Amino acid sequence: MKITLNLAFIFFLTLTSFAQTNGIKDDTYKTKYDSAVIYGGTFAAVTLYSNDLEQYKYNMLKRRVQKIYPYVEQGKKILTEMSKNEELSKKKDHKKYIKNTEDELKVKFEDELKNLTINEGLVLVKLVNRETGNNCYNLIKNLKGSINAFFWQQIGKRYGYDLKQEYISTENKELEQAIEDLKEGGLVPMLSKRK
Repeated sequence: MKITLNLAFIFFLTLTSFAQTNGIKDDTYKTKYDSAVIYGGTFAAVTLYSNDLEQYKYNMLKRRVQKIYPYVEQGKKILTEMSKNEELSKKKDHKKYIKNTEDELKVKFEDELKNLTINEGLVLVKLVNRETGNNCYNLIKNLKGSINAFFWQQIGKRYGYDLKQEYISTENKELEQAIEDLKEGGLVPMLSKRK
């Protein structure tokens, strides 16, 4: 029994001695590391919390952002194309274009997006608001009409979302930190700062 405890203590001691970091404390409960070297591998942009539960929640948020961000980028490109099409075509042709695009997106992404968890959906809504500079309610209202926007707002409320809520980076510090960490680690390309 003593040998097992001694081995566990030695393992823990060597694990902590191999970690070299240059940390900056920016809150009372978390530390931001520009990089960490553990067993010869360098990990860029690590944020560590003193509380294990908070660290777990933050790591889950980072995973959600990493999973959801490609959908947001795709949506951002499609919205840009739709706005260009709206300027160049007649209203009837633009509605037809929106319907065709919607059908294509349903075929391509419907199954994947239906399988998102509630928390991943919340991250999706926040990232769409952040990247487009517009809330989801207004986006739906402009593309599908007021009735559809109202319907989806009510569905969102049932799951704890507010599609009308604007994105304010100071209120979403954890999300901004996760995005920054993923950006610095090269895991999420082309992220832009929002105010």
